[in-house]
Amino acid sequence: MELVSVVMAVFNGEKYLKEALESILRQSYKNFEFVIIDDGSTDDSVKIIESYNEKRIILIKNNKNLGLPTSLNKGIEAAKGKYIARMDADDICKKDRLKLQVEFLEKNEDIDVLAGGVEIFVGGNKWVKKKLYPPECHKEIEKRLLYENCLTHPTIMMRKSFLLKNNLKYNVECKFAQDWALWLEATRYGKFYGLNKVLLEYRIHKKSITSNTNNKYVERIKVLSVVLKRELEARGFYFSEEEIEGIKEFGSISALKGKTFKSKTFIENTVKKLHLENDSKGYFDKRIFKNITKEKYIKYLSFTGDFKDYKESIFYEGESSFLFYKFFYKAKLKYIIKNKIWVRHKSK
Repeated sequence: MELVSVVMAVFNGEKYLKEALESILRQSYKNFEFVIIDDGSTDDSVKIIESYNEKRIILIKNNKNLGLPTSLNKGIEAAKGKYIARMDADDICKKDRLKLQVEFLEKNEDIDVLAGGVEIFVGGNKWVKKKLYPPECHKEIEKRLLYENCLTHPTIMMRKSFLLKNNLKYNVECKFAQDWALWLEATRYGKFYGLNKVLLEYRIHKKSITSNTNNKYVERIKVLSVVLKRELEARGFYFSEEEIEGIKEFGSISALKGKTFKSKTFIENTVKKLHLENDSKGYFDKRIFKNITKEKYIKYLSFTGDFKDYKESIFYEGESSFLFYKFFYKAKLKYIIKNKIWVRHKSK
């Protein structure tokens, strides 16, 4: 059995930490080490970790809070396993998570990074769950990453040799979505795959990184646009800083609650430019590229436009208004349900 290194960073995570720890320690796959980096916690996180008489736990203590990317890089550097499995201190792994991922990677040596599905729940309410699965094929994952993070970080298992060979690390200068920045870079060097199986219960709560950053989207977009600009240029696509921010706004329309900072015309022209440049360069699979951008454009119009705008776009292919509005209102409904659940949770 190959050694797996489960890498988890924790900062003041005492509330949900025991559930996370025990979900790893109870894995059906037994040959693993559990590398935990305490990032300067001031609560009882360290005390909870040290209460486990478990030789597989390797605790690294930062003298002060260094941030998530630095802590994860330290954990990966200390890891001895063939595979690196990510875990967060507020989530719960399914019992066979490691087993399923190791079996898949052993059978598919061409895959470097493997993601999986999740059941999303809010706070301590495990009865209200929504299943979310990643795209399966590498080409779709690479394309979707231009617009959104389509992979759930704590489901990831990756080959350590792949990271070392290509000098891939979490970007310590990236204040938000460090995982997205790493995946976007890593897709240039290796192959990704998404398992159509639920591997983890993913918790959303007031202190989670995901929920906090949604309230800082202006700053977030500017930070992530620097990453996107670099990665597009590495693939031969050259856009101004303003255009890059427009692409990020286009992909983040739900998180922005429909309130974009660039004009609708500017964003649509920038997305059209990206699409046409790919038609010319052929870097991304043209069919997949168009279908994903088309899907995103309809979602964008659910906040900013209607069928008339769609008919005048390069994505219109003679579809009826009925088919358009089917996807249009589906996108609206998803946003309303998600927003109501989160607002209700915040008010408690």
